[in-house]
Amino acid sequence: VEKSLETQRRFVADASHELKTPPTAIGGMADMLKLGQDAEKQRKAIDIISRETDRMSRLVADLLTLSKAGQKPAEQTLEHLCLSVILRETVELLAATYPHRVTEVEAEENLFMLGNRDELGRLIRNLLDNAVQHTPASAKVRASCHLTPEGIVLKVADEGPGIEAADLCHLFERFYRPDSSRARKTGGSGLGLAIVKSIAARHGGQVSVVSEIGKGTCFSVVFSGVK
Repeated sequence: VEKSLETQRRFVADASHELKTPPTAIGGMADMLKLGQDAEKQRKAIDIISRETDRMSRLVADLLTLSKAGQKPAEQTLEHLCLSVILRETVELLAATYPHRVTEVEAEENLFMLGNRDELGRLIRNLLDNAVQHTPASAKVRASCHLTPEGIVLKVADEGPGIEAADLCHLFERFYRPDSSRARKTGGSGLGLAIVKSIAARHGGQVSVVSEIGKGTCFSVVFSGVK
């Protein structure tokens, strides 16, 4: 019970800290606009207000997603889906966001499962975003999807700098960032991988990671309850 309460207190403290920053920035920029600054400063203030509003909206949406942890998706949102199709569609969307990055895809056809399309797309997008944002432009990113005796296995691997062994067991914790300065620079809140774990669990899946310094990282999600 004490461990659970401490986890809740830490989550509330971390969430409060993350939510505090955007309103502070928005308030400061609003005060600047009231002073009647020149057009260039007004434009910059409006850009910051827009950016911080988007950031807070994403954070709130992420927190709402995590609040569903441990719950199964609503039955009316479930459908028989082809995971390989969702993977290819998500990679195409990623290409529009990162036109100079190429993601290699190897997906077995007709990999059907019961799930929520939006949530599974979000899971894949988070893994791909994580790989692209935290690796140099020269690093290769590979996404694959195959049927194994254990179930459907989805993998996203990169040839980036790798992750320290001490950080691996904490990666799926809410707000955990191995390198907070790098995460903040790319707009990360430390919730992306926690959401991956939550969505995977809601679909009867398990997520794991292996990494080697200087060689890269591979995230795997095994959906054992394939229907």
